[in-house]
Amino acid sequence: MSFSGIYTIAEKTFLLNTTYEYSHIESKEYSSSKVPEFTIEIQETDIEFEQKKSDSERKTEGLAPYKFQPEYLEFLSVLRKLSEKLLEYDCILFHGSSFALDEDGYILTAKSGTGKSTHASFWRKEFGDRVKVINDDKPILKIHDEITIFGTPWNGKHKLGANVSAPLKNIFILNRGEKNTVEKIEKKDAFGLILQQTHKSSDPIKVAKTLGLIDNMLNKVNIYKIHCNLDPVCAKEIFCGMKGCNL
Repeated sequence: MSFSGIYTIAEKTFLLNTTYEYSHIESKEYSSSKVPEFTIEIQETDIEFEQKKSDSERKTEGLAPYKFQPEYLEFLSVLRKLSEKLLEYDCILFHGSSFALDEDGYILTAKSGTGKSTHASFWRKEFGDRVKVINDDKPILKIHDEITIFGTPWNGKHKLGANVSAPLKNIFILNRGEKNTVEKIEKKDAFGLILQQTHKSSDPIKVAKTLGLIDNMLNKVNIYKIHCNLDPVCAKEIFCGMKGCNL
């Protein structure tokens, strides 16, 4: 038995063929009636690859192997193949919590475990309905004359996200700190930090494409290094530090 569906993500429509239904359930908000521009088909070898990759990463981290359900591994395979394909359309997968505040797009990014989702929740609490969640974990960035954030079905353990988009204006590189501080950093200082948060292709040509897209993006958005504590007021302090407003 197999499952098929048509979806539109980052303004690109594709046919998805899978063995399991899980990917289609998770992607239902992105269902489309448009004509597909390409097809993503998941094979058993793709699922096996995701398990082996997980085993390797966990071994590096000193953790015991963990056997994931095949339908979940297939969902990861869809993300990997979609990310590779979308590079052809100047789109990159980015690791971060994204939202719009007064229609301007923001991304909070950091190493796993730093507290991106927690900090993003402070922005929702502080600014209320002015904040619209785009994707709490893995948005797509379309890099043309304007940088656009798009939601995806891969929206993190809290399942926070929507099939929406917003123009990206600012990226925050989050660090833990005792005091809440914000510092705008230069493109040359941001490049490596931003590269770490993008999808990493094994294809040298696509790696070169990714590097070019990041270079283009950094010419068009502001990058800030922020240090934050766990006081919810930190969102307002960071916002005012960036905008130069008084608390």
